[in-house]
This record gives sequence, structure tokens and C-alpha cells, in this order.
Amino acid sequence: VSEILANAAKKNLRVLGSEANDYALINSDAAINTPVTSSKVYLFDYDVPFYQLVFKGYVTMYGSSVNMATNRDRYLLHCIEGGTGINYTLINYYENTLLTSKYQIFNSTLYSDNKAELIKNVNDNADYYKAIADAHIVDHVLITKDVRKVVYDNGVKVYVNFSDEDYMTEFGIAA
Repeated sequence: VSEILANAAKKNLRVLGSEANDYALINSDAAINTPVTSSKVYLFDYDVPFYQLVFKGYVTMYGSSVNMATNRDRYLLHCIEGGTGINYTLINYYENTLLTSKYQIFNSTLYSDNKAELIKNVNDNADYYKAIADAHIVDHVLITKDVRKVVYDNGVKVYVNFSDEDYMTEFGIAA
């Protein structure tokens, strides 16, 4: 693997990792399908964006597809919490027979069904992602069970509220 990566670098090729472990991630120029929550295999009191705490600012990371998540809004908040880029899986057309397939991966990927949400999510979060593009996370605070504060080395702070209740921050209400 080291030889392959060295040869790619010599040829000015970029490496995209998918579901990369730590070795593969740090040797990638960008990564997709980066975890934004734990696997839930073990019992933890809280999820923290571990990959992002370690690798944010060193490697450009994108989560799994927002439109494939069970709870899109919550998944998007997890991406925002760790500064993980927004990712969508999209197709332009599919055969209707695929909807009755054993594998239901196509039922939420049609571009026309996702276009408005995708544009809204990108536009709503563009300034934030631009502000943290190359920044490293220097602090991650669990304020309450559902409210987190993330601080970046460039001074950017973000509050993420996973609850249905408003939370008053130093900047105003985190809804």
C-alpha cells in the first residue's frame, strides 16, 4: 500500500479513501463515508466525532450520504458537529422494478427528489464549511446530553443542538 501511495504521489494523483481506517485515512487526500457517530456496538453515554477530533484539518472528510440516513436532519447535525462535509448519493433515473428489489438503496437517491434539500443544506451551511475548511478541532464540549460546542483553532465556534428544546448560547439561541 505504501508503494502504491508513493507512486500515486509521484504522478500527482490524488487518493480518495472510502470508509478508511486511520492508516488509510491519513494517507488519503480526501475521504468519503467517514463515520460521524459510533457504531453503537458498545454502550457509551455519548457519541463524539472521534475521526473528526483526530483528523479534521489534515484530511478533507465527507460523511456517508445524507439522503441515505434514517434521520436526515440528525445525520446532517452530526456532520456539522465534526466539520464533516455533506455527501449525497444521487441517480438521475432508475427502473421502477428496482423499488421492489430486496435491496432498498435506490428509493431515496433520485436527483429530482433530493435537489431542493441538497441545495438548501449546501446554501445554509456554506459559510460555516468555508470558515472551517482547513481548521483543526481544538475543543469539543458536551454541554448537555444533546448540546455540543465545537471550537476550531481559527476561533470558529459552533453549537449543535440535537434536542427539540432551544438552548441559549453566547451567540444566541441554538434551536
